[in-house]
Amino acid sequence: MPREGSGVRIVVTPIPLASRERSRQEDSHSGRVRTLGKRVKGNLSRVQIPHPPQGVFQPSPMGGDNLIKVVRAFLYFSGMPITIPKSLLLVPKIPSIAVVGLLAAQFLILQSIGGTEPKCTLNVERPHYSTSLSENQNIDAIKLNITSICNVSQKYTQLSASIQKIKNNREITAYSFVNERRSSTTKSPNVASFKELFGPCQKGVSAAYRGTAQGYVYLENGKKLAVKGDSGKFVAAGCLIGAQ
Repeated sequence: MPREGSGVRIVVTPIPLASRERSRQEDSHSGRVRTLGKRVKGNLSRVQIPHPPQGVFQPSPMGGDNLIKVVRAFLYFSGMPITIPKSLLLVPKIPSIAVVGLLAAQFLILQSIGGTEPKCTLNVERPHYSTSLSENQNIDAIKLNITSICNVSQKYTQLSASIQKIKNNREITAYSFVNERRSSTTKSPNVASFKELFGPCQKGVSAAYRGTAQGYVYLENGKKLAVKGDSGKFVAAGCLIGAQ
């Protein structure tokens, strides 16, 4: 006996004798009855398997559909109770290639939602003379802007940065910033911005500068990622940063 829930039990009533006789006559030529398949040996004589009624079994490109129809045809003529597994009855009604495509799409969607690898980068802008500090606070200064950007939410970014300059054909540190911390905002949970980093300078004397930074980003999920970056080539500005 099948366990409860393991399948669907189907019982089909046998074909009436009159219907079977009519089917044999329709299949005969010149009064002769054709035999389908092998005869059954034993005490039962002249036992034949008639054609199933039209529509019971027809070719289909899906192997699962054919199998189900064969089982149904067998039940139609035998009247025997049988349990068909639910897995057999639940054969997809779409081509197998489409099933594979749907599964692949589902995998990509789940991966993009729950399997994103955290990544963060630093955008270090070139140091420049700050007109805003000059106009609003009457300060001559070389300013360095840095932005920490992640593909996931971050709590804050903590950096040590510097403004580098060329002196006597050598790169030296003109101004440094140690353990500067900036938090993300509700509006931009993936971004932390450093907009107040500057070094006082003497206007009217040119020098070439570039910015560097390194530190850590502390994510909302508790992870800590190391980051570093620079502004690239040295660029001249019309203000000289003296000794810090």
